[in-house]
Amino acid sequence: MDISEIYQAPRKQLEKEIIYLMKKRESLEKAISENQRIVAGLTNEVQMLEARNKQWVIRAEAQDRIVNQQIENVNKQNNIYLEEIERLRAEVRRLKNDRDNQLGNESDISSKGGSDSDTVNADGDKGA
Repeated sequence: MDISEIYQAPRKQLEKEIIYLMKKRESLEKAISENQRIVAGLTNEVQMLEARNKQWVIRAEAQDRIVNQQIENVNKQNNIYLEEIERLRAEVRRLKNDRDNQLGNESDISSKGGSDSDTVNADGDKGA
């Protein structure tokens, strides 16, 4: 082995390493480029999903307002029905009291020995 070979061996080794590193760099640049393409695609997909999600949120909020309005309307109608039920119950109590008073008056008249003309029939007319 002569001196030129001794100096050339490290140089050839360095050239091999440089070629290896250049190929590695090229491979990494391709990987970076592919990753950037994937990131851009995913970013676009995320933006589309966010826009779609926003639309769903807007629809859900609108539907929620509609449902809440319907619930409010039903509650108002229920309150009207409850008031009517209370009014009818009061009317039934009044009619029962009137009937009880009427029956009580008839028994008072009968026990006092009143005439037939003093009695009141079921229609509210005085007897004959």
